[in-house]
Amino acid sequence: MNLLSALATLPGGLLGYVALQAIEPHIPYLLAIAAASFLYIATVDLAPILHHESGFKESLSQMAGLLLGTGTISLLHHLLR
Repeated sequence: MNLLSALATLPGGLLGYVALQAIEPHIPYLLAIAAASFLYIATVDLAPILHHESGFKESLSQMAGLLLGTGTISLLHHLLR
């Protein structure tokens, strides 16, 4: 079984190389979908934890973290443009 899986690497690598050339114009969109999927998973996993702590101080710190993260992404976007 190990030999069969090792033999699949060369055809898989060649197929990936050819496929990459075909989908190269679509890579930014595919990366955006992948990033959005990870953000969704992280948010869904984090949301129940955030609802357990419902005081004003906790809500304020959660909002500050959200704004800080959004601001960091926006700043990087403008700097790397």
